Amino acid sequence: MSRQIYCVFAIVVNMHASSAHAFSYVMQPGETLANVAARMYGSALRENVLVDANHLDEKGGIKVVPGMRIEVPAPEVRRVSDGDTWARISERWLGNGKRAEWLAKANGALAWVPPSKGQSYEVFPVIAYVATESTLLTDVWIRHRSDPKWAWELNSFNEREGGEVKPREVILIPLADLQLTEEGRAASQRASNCDIIDRAALGSQRVAREELPALTVELSQGNYVSALVLAARLLGVGELTKLQKATVARGMLESYAALGETRLAIAACSTWRENADAVTLDPDMISPKILEACNNR
Repeated sequence: MSRQIYCVFAIVVNMHASSAHAFSYVMQPGETLANVAARMYGSALRENVLVDANHLDEKGGIKVVPGMRIEVPAPEVRRVSDGDTWARISERWLGNGKRAEWLAKANGALAWVPPSKGQSYEVFPVIAYVATESTLLTDVWIRHRSDPKWAWELNSFNEREGGEVKPREVILIPLADLQLTEEGRAASQRASNCDIIDRAALGSQRVAREELPALTVELSQGNYVSALVLAARLLGVGELTKLQKATVARGMLESYAALGETRLAIAACSTWRENADAVTLDPDMISPKILEACNNR
């Protein structure tokens, strides 16, 4: 059965935000929203993502029929530009700089620590739920999350108060945990000829973020050969951020200097300088071997 996918820039996050990423999908004979959700998101329980994103609950419920084109929300990968902070990125893609904590957390970062230029990050989709009648915020929350006790987070994201949602009120729902299946990613990429997604870089940078603490441990314990093996593996996983490359190069510099590999230490120091925002060679804090390598440029 043929599948028709179209390239679009879809769902409005709010009245002042840029578009979140989604792709169009044409419903086929015999398909239900639960079928599509299971294939795109890995769970039929994600059906409400498609219902709310396409406002199919309006006017007593809109029937889904073959040939209907629906929007499928999807995470989107972007890159950090010069001078970006999580607040600026959040304002650009989530419509409000105050939502920086949500975006940073979704990317394993801290909102007050600026991301590195060129770093890949993921923007989660945000959908708009329009209440057809008076309801509770907890009921809106459990349409997409299982634990109602965290419903207050919707108030935080929407900068509102109270547990009641009035008819026609719009509640923005951040889908920070939404991920596509392999089939979903393929469909998104086929639809995104106008927006090439660099997920390889995002994956390698996540690996580095998880494993860099182990490099610090190896260095602190004087396991320089093990540190070099780990550093080489990290450089081989793919594209890293400049800060990550600087951290790996600094570890290689320390290891090569300790092992007496002066030529390799000089090269590592050069790489460190190229990727670090600033390099301070304090004689009171750095070993003479490292100073020697870095002064032999």
